[in-house]
Amino acid sequence: MKLKFLAAGVLAVFSAGAVFAQEAPVKEAAAGEISGEAYFGYYGDLNGDEKTHGFELERVYVNWKKKLSDTLSARVTADVYQSDDVDGDGKSDGRGDFFVKYAYFQYKDSFGTIGTQFQAGLIGNPVLGLVDKMAGMRWLTKNQMDTMKIDNSADLGASFSMNIMKMAEISAYYANGEGYKTISGEAYKGKQYSGLLSLTPLKGLFINAFYKYEKVDEEGTKDSYFGGGIAWSDKMYKAGVNLTSVTDAHKESYGKGLYTDAWVNVNMNDLAGMPITFNGRFGYIMPDEDGADETTTFAFGPGYQFADSLQAALWCTYAKTGDEKSDVNGAIKFELKY
Repeated sequence: MKLKFLAAGVLAVFSAGAVFAQEAPVKEAAAGEISGEAYFGYYGDLNGDEKTHGFELERVYVNWKKKLSDTLSARVTADVYQSDDVDGDGKSDGRGDFFVKYAYFQYKDSFGTIGTQFQAGLIGNPVLGLVDKMAGMRWLTKNQMDTMKIDNSADLGASFSMNIMKMAEISAYYANGEGYKTISGEAYKGKQYSGLLSLTPLKGLFINAFYKYEKVDEEGTKDSYFGGGIAWSDKMYKAGVNLTSVTDAHKESYGKGLYTDAWVNVNMNDLAGMPITFNGRFGYIMPDEDGADETTTFAFGPGYQFADSLQAALWCTYAKTGDEKSDVNGAIKFELKY
């Protein structure tokens, strides 16, 4: 019920913005630009005798962006979030929560062949953001780091990036390390330090290396990883793989070990004349701890892009950890941009 009220509120904001745009387009430009995305679908649990199914609203984003000058801009993104399994029964609790996902100002400028960007506030994680951008399938599945909570997709902090001749990008990220859902009341003053190097020797080809370090508490508990990957990303083909070595872990959602995240996303429109898509994702966790089990995940399905603002896909998922029974689910997923 709470989710319904939140979703209604967000849609009301969007509707008001649309009316405002029709009646006063000049004032809308002065006030800023409103846009957003919604992920929803029909989900089915294919495990056991008591199979469940129904409609779910996974995510609704509402973005406000404002250009303050030629180099300075601001952004605020509201996030209506379908909560996960809180009570531990293996099912979504059907509740919703409201968060501010992003709230930052950005300075962006170029000096000859070098482009620079500085962000401060509630900002996106450059590593997770790059993976989602290369894969182009956030509406179908989160990347492995986000799914396993190895890192946060957004946090309160600052970042600086430098792009050299559109062939190399270096990013430095300094944040609380608590995530965008916990932006105040941090008990310990330790911070997260992250770095990203992305090389593009050919247009569409990405070779990446990344690192994160955080001292979690005064007792010396650490949280760190390093890794890299290679990907191809253009209008038709998106495919790649990331390998992440978690060297220190302090949360129960993940442990030390080697994490593999691979994806493929093909749009057949230019090749076959029809906007049919083929999507797949593979994940593998090889733990570096005694007694821990390996985990394999696999998801795939065909899709159809009705328009730039609307696409759908049949999405089947499989997950298995050690000797446990496999978890199989199916869904018809939709992405709506407005």
